Amino acid sequence: VQKEKLSKALGHRINKNGILVLSCGRTRSQIKNKAIVTQQFFQLLEAGLKEDKDRIPTVIPKKVKQKRLQEKRKISEKKAHRKPPKI
Repeated sequence: VQKEKLSKALGHRINKNGILVLSCGRTRSQIKNKAIVTQQFFQLLEAGLKEDKDRIPTVIPKKVKQKRLQEKRKISEKKAHRKPPKI
């Protein structure tokens, strides 16, 4: 289960042989780059295995909908009054 999750999360970093490829060239020191990559590896593992929260759908209250529609009506009336009268 965890292997499938990681393969989905890190699929773009896994090559055809199933090897996770990470590289870093931030510093000129090979040792520092290796340390950065190992830290990056652990962060990727944590992020890949993290459980996603279920989204709780929210309900917009009736008052909020009514207020929005009233504001739209006010604005449209204001714009309609700007037009010159029809003759």
